[in-house]
Amino acid sequence: VPMIARLRSTLPPKGLLYIGDCKMGALATRAYVAQTGNYYLMPLAQVGDLPDQLEKWVDDAVRGKMRLQPILDVDGKTRLGEAYERRRRLTAETETGTFQWDERVLIVRSTAYAKAAVRSLHKRLAQAQSELRALTPPRGRGQRQFTEEAELQAAVDAILERYDVTGLLTVELQRETEQHSVRAYRNAPARSEEHHRYVVKVKENRARLRKLEPRLGWRVYVTNAPARKLPLKQAVLAYRDEWLVERNCARLKGRVLSLAPLWVRRDDHALGLTRLLTLAARVLAVAEYQVRRTLAQDHRTLGGLYPGQPTRTTAQPTTERLLRAFKTVSLTLVQKGTQVFYLLTPLSDLHRTILHDLACPSNLYQRWFPKSWKPLRI
Repeated sequence: VPMIARLRSTLPPKGLLYIGDCKMGALATRAYVAQTGNYYLMPLAQVGDLPDQLEKWVDDAVRGKMRLQPILDVDGKTRLGEAYERRRRLTAETETGTFQWDERVLIVRSTAYAKAAVRSLHKRLAQAQSELRALTPPRGRGQRQFTEEAELQAAVDAILERYDVTGLLTVELQRETEQHSVRAYRNAPARSEEHHRYVVKVKENRARLRKLEPRLGWRVYVTNAPARKLPLKQAVLAYRDEWLVERNCARLKGRVLSLAPLWVRRDDHALGLTRLLTLAARVLAVAEYQVRRTLAQDHRTLGGLYPGQPTRTTAQPTTERLLRAFKTVSLTLVQKGTQVFYLLTPLSDLHRTILHDLACPSNLYQRWFPKSWKPLRI
């Protein structure tokens, strides 16, 4: 709340959409944003009653009780997932009294998230089965065998709980008996001895897995923005492409700005350098925002930014990658007597496109150099 209040002092006081992670999902924070005439969008953490609610909401979707809306990427072709929404009325106690507002609950299944969850599940199943079978190795010297069923069952339960696969594996404990003949020795007659052990038989519960897999990859998002201003599809895309404040701060530690000079010893120098590089970080952020906004408005992507991948395009280029595209542009100065000749690398179509997306004139480079051959004063 203090950070949002600080932002409101420099931004328009109403009508803004605040996008954050689950740390922003506290009821008091959501109430503050809604009460000040703004909107929020964030996922909810899996705490409290939410896991039980999500299980019911997902069950409604899987059983076909709710109509799912496909979520397509900005290209209109790539399927990102599917979702539906519910509405509810919330009440919170604020500094000015009781406040109520309407909230939209977005139940979203991400295709990539679901595939990753299924891969993780099958990996855990394979690891659990391997460890379960290792509990009963072949008979031999130095191989520990379980002779008590309760002891083996405790070891099995610990493995199932550790990999969170209880109920997904069918485990059967079987009792094996072997008879060994012992020869007579001195006063002991020949006899037959029985040796018992318990072995593990394990297999996947296919029916449970088929029921579980469609229920993986779901998350809950909430927003108080009306559907006419923030439709379901745009809400999912907005969170997916959200701007991370931390990312611009990380630029100060990156290779482009690198706020870690060893030669700065005086405090005033360090303060001045920090302020200078902070301004540079703002320039990088503004340039990136401008290009991405232009691409979004024109419904197109930008290619040629990835070395070795000429056909790869992106709708969200970084400023660092845009700057690297200009590495091939150079200025050569040749002085002959009192004359200076300038040779500027011709700009490519990619360079002109980037300048256009930055809202810069196409002759940005050429206009800085006079047509005459007089020395350039710097």
